Amino acid sequence: MAASDAWRVNFAWALIVLALGASPALAEDGYPNRPIRVIIPIPPGAAADILPRVVAEKLGTRWGQPLVIENRPGANSNIGAQAAAQASPDGYTLLFAGSGSAGWKTICLLSAR
Repeated sequence: MAASDAWRVNFAWALIVLALGASPALAEDGYPNRPIRVIIPIPPGAAADILPRVVAEKLGTRWGQPLVIENRPGANSNIGAQAAAQASPDGYTLLFAGSGSAGWKTICLLSAR
């Protein structure tokens, strides 16, 4: 599988996880009624930083609320993943990370607490 194909597969999984994770919050009347924070665990300006920004712009237009991008790079994505895992579980914080990210370990460990 070419690198671009693997990236597309990872992106598709990220969207599926995003849709499944946001579904309980979407049942709330009037969701979203305030800006949504999107944590990207990579540095701004990196090639993989472009796609989350494009997706956030489209979702913001569709949902009628801005999606605020917050880059939290470092520790092989663990810093961003930890910030997302410790956020209030209200559906207003999203994590945009690839499936190969070590940040998933942080999410699982913090979610188990």
